Amino acid sequence: MPRHPKHDYRRPCTYHITLKKLPNLPDFSVITGCPESWYVYHPPIGKAIQQSIVAIEKENPKLKVYRYAIMPDHVHILIRALEYLERPLGIYISKIKIKALQNTRLYGLSYESLFEKDFYDRILRLDQSLDTVIKYIYHNPYRLLVRKFYPDYFRRINNVFYYKDIHWAAYGNLQLLGNPFRDAVVCHRADAGTRKEDSLIKNWLHLASNGGVLISPFIAQKEKEIREKAEAANGKIILISNKAFGERYKPAAHDFHQCESGSLLIIAPITELPECRRTFLFLNGLAEDLALGRIR
Repeated sequence: MPRHPKHDYRRPCTYHITLKKLPNLPDFSVITGCPESWYVYHPPIGKAIQQSIVAIEKENPKLKVYRYAIMPDHVHILIRALEYLERPLGIYISKIKIKALQNTRLYGLSYESLFEKDFYDRILRLDQSLDTVIKYIYHNPYRLLVRKFYPDYFRRINNVFYYKDIHWAAYGNLQLLGNPFRDAVVCHRADAGTRKEDSLIKNWLHLASNGGVLISPFIAQKEKEIREKAEAANGKIILISNKAFGERYKPAAHDFHQCESGSLLIIAPITELPECRRTFLFLNGLAEDLALGRIR
């Protein structure tokens, strides 16, 4: 995965790391129960991974693991560099992978590798709540079981939230609103062709390609191009519309597929808003407030 273009991965910072399982390997964990009461069982391959995560901070005092979750096909690790590291973070993540592979042999297992090449990373902002991300990782099994038990959760839902005297409805993956790694995509004409715009686009695409969520009406041509590139990188999108859902509303083919795959949430007002500059500025403001977690 592409790393953040301007970030020094040795400096003190907190990271949400995701490692994906190679195809054709056994599941790393088995999640049973229901959304209200779940249980995570770690078979030997999962225990080997768990031991490697626990060991990394014991072997490296400059690292602290706040929380991890071993899911059937991926692993989440919330880790912090407490001090400036001697080597980039990726070296330590590679050590986790290597140690996990070595640990599997203690259980009589034999694999050439466990994880996809590289890793996904999300960098916590200084104003971002650590507790929120810890809870997000902890509730991974819950979200998995919600998708299993309640497929209608990925359809239309009315009155999702109330914003600026307007009730808003949603269609698609409502769980995207709970992703703590979100950013609003707003392109200003004054920034067109500048280094600032180039930097913003790189940041947005890094976020999208590493499991974060981009939020925008995606009206301007540049914003549409960013959405297209983000989706090509399997990014997740919250699309804000000014048009109300009709009684028998169903997204167009592309958006419907994205909703079905869990990669898209469409937000719309209960009553249609006029197409004008004032409305589009209003929608951009909604995108920014959603990204900053100001709307519950």
